[in-house]
Amino acid sequence: MTEVNEAQRILESVDAIKQGHFVLASGRHSEFYVSKDAIYSHPYKVAALCRKMALNFYKKFPEVVLAPALGGIALSQWTASSLSYLLKYEVLALYAEKICNPPDYILSRGYSQLLQNKRVLIVDDVLTTGSTINRIIKIAKAHYTTIVGVSVICSRSNKQTSLLELDSLDCKALINLPFESWMADNCPLCEMNIPINIEYGRGIEFLARFQQKR
Repeated sequence: MTEVNEAQRILESVDAIKQGHFVLASGRHSEFYVSKDAIYSHPYKVAALCRKMALNFYKKFPEVVLAPALGGIALSQWTASSLSYLLKYEVLALYAEKICNPPDYILSRGYSQLLQNKRVLIVDDVLTTGSTINRIIKIAKAHYTTIVGVSVICSRSNKQTSLLELDSLDCKALINLPFESWMADNCPLCEMNIPINIEYGRGIEFLARFQQKR
């Protein structure tokens, strides 16, 4: 079984790929949603995915794995553990925390000192527009790191939006699912009055804002 097929099998085994009408974290609408939280309930399967992420980049000798919180915390831990086993030296696991005002990610907990001047692998679960990854890349560059690559479980990107910083880096996804997505004012699912899913994604927040405008 190939790496891609194995990764997709794991996602399907936890029913992580949903179909309906979803509002993504980027604000875009889509017929499909990858429920990363469904994966994190199964640590053995998370570990299996992270071993594959580590195998893609261990020959670049990373010293630190950096990820965005919250889901990325588990990914950074398991990927760093697999890299440490493969490389026979300790690879650190760090994560950046999300702040709301202004929307961004920051390093705290003394992680700045641990990141400075290191060889860094950036990991995340789902890549769509690249906005989160770009913020993590900027943090890494601000600490004079060498970014050896970016590894994600699933890429939804179909180049509808610019991935900016990410375009110049070695980015590998275990599985590519280029599902189409639309801005809210150009969403065919909205035009067909298909109800927005409020269990997954940002449907509740979107509907609350919509009601306020009425």
